[in-house]
Amino acid sequence: MGIHIYAGNRNYYLPQSIAIVWCPDLLNWGHTVSTRDLTNEIRRRLPSVIPNTVSKNLKTFFGLVQTQRDYRYTRDRLRDRINDFFHQDLSFLGLRPVGLPRARASFTALAGFADLSGSTELADVLLEVFNIQRDAVVDHERTSSIYDWYVALEQLQGLVDPREIDRCLRSLSRRRDNVHHHHVSRGGYDPQMERLLDKMDRMVNEMERGRNFNRGIAFPRSRTLPPMPPMQMLMPAAPAWASAYASPTLSAREDYFRDAEMEEVKERLENLEVGQQIQGMQLGLAPPSPGLAAIGWH
Repeated sequence: MGIHIYAGNRNYYLPQSIAIVWCPDLLNWGHTVSTRDLTNEIRRRLPSVIPNTVSKNLKTFFGLVQTQRDYRYTRDRLRDRINDFFHQDLSFLGLRPVGLPRARASFTALAGFADLSGSTELADVLLEVFNIQRDAVVDHERTSSIYDWYVALEQLQGLVDPREIDRCLRSLSRRRDNVHHHHVSRGGYDPQMERLLDKMDRMVNEMERGRNFNRGIAFPRSRTLPPMPPMQMLMPAAPAWASAYASPTLSAREDYFRDAEMEEVKERLENLEVGQQIQGMQLGLAPPSPGLAAIGWH
């Protein structure tokens, strides 16, 4: 018997033979599962993800998998779907350098689901996509979002060859000086960034030790040293007459960035609200909200 998945106005059905391949641990949830429950569990593990983004990606995943007739065809379609988000983000970089918001959100949501469902197949597809888009992430992602890629890749540990995960994490360490500069410029103490810098320090040290094997000990860049300033790409200012000839393409681009920025604003507001609720409960000033009570906060 398979799994019935309820997703609001659309439902999905995965035969057991397909579920065993693409999401085996989901069979432990019973024969009926809702995308809301899955989204809540993924967000409990990855608080930075946006619920709406997780839900959309789950629906895309289940829609592709439930119609599977050929395993290779389904795998290729899923890989191409994730790659499309990278292509969309990269096509707009010249207009406004906002990094890779759609690709990052989709990759993180699916990585969280791969971990939750024990999907080695989905994890393998995600790893393949990252290896294809590795340079895009390293060269074009916003410094403040590099941490999210580390967390997403860590979700795949235990599902794929750990050496492959290690190679991916090492590639992100090329942004170590940028991350350090961003961390110092913000001031204060950020445990997430400290954790990321510790990982990067360790990996940079290992890479330097390998390159300097015949010369002795490697010397990683100390955090007490002035960081190397990130390279800034200077874009020529648009002429004054350009605004008079706004094209439908430009309007579509503005809509794209407005949607991406609104998703980030929603994420920050949701995290702020949860933080205030937790602080109020710790001080005994407020009862837990239904959402917090559902994930075990009392």
